[in-house]
Amino acid sequence: STTGSTTTTRSQTTTRAPPSTTTTRETSTASTTGQTTTTTQSPPRTTTGITTTSSSTTEAPPEEEDLRVIACGSGERRLRCPEDVDVADASDVHGVRCCRDCANDGPCSDIWRRKCGKFDDEVFGTSYVGTLEECAHEATFYEALELCEEMEGGRLCTADEVIQGCTKGTGCGLNSEMVWTCMYLDGDCESDMECCSGFCNGGACDEE
Repeated sequence: STTGSTTTTRSQTTTRAPPSTTTTRETSTASTTGQTTTTTQSPPRTTTGITTTSSSTTEAPPEEEDLRVIACGSGERRLRCPEDVDVADASDVHGVRCCRDCANDGPCSDIWRRKCGKFDDEVFGTSYVGTLEECAHEATFYEALELCEEMEGGRLCTADEVIQGCTKGTGCGLNSEMVWTCMYLDGDCESDMECCSGFCNGGACDEE
């Protein structure tokens, strides 16, 4: 007589290509005295393949610097800063002093003072800037540019004008601070007002 038979079929398929693996679960079929029982169960722990993880980091290129010229508010004769002239990124903050030609651009108010007659007797300077005529100790280059533009006939001084003392002693305690100046010939620019020459051509300060 036959008391029973047990048939077990184990089938496992492993796909090694990441990221997914396919495993066929173990199926056991048992038959005893005419009764058939089918049981599906999770397989024991198995190694289904090798997973390879690769990571790559792409660094963003460094931002291009937008360098501008700053000069010591005291001028070079009685220098009160570590340097008479230096460069700074346009996003840095420094003091603001403005210049204008009071002889040719019309009469100037009392806030404009002539301080460098021996260098250029037509240049007047002030530390009271913008439409509100206030002190500005912490402004970016473009903020400084706008403050001087807001004033009738106003502009950023050249580095030479600041070094020669055209704005020294005009107030706000800026003699010991670096102040923004306009861009020299061939310097980078986006607008005419950024250039000492007053003319920006093709992204560079050009002659008039």
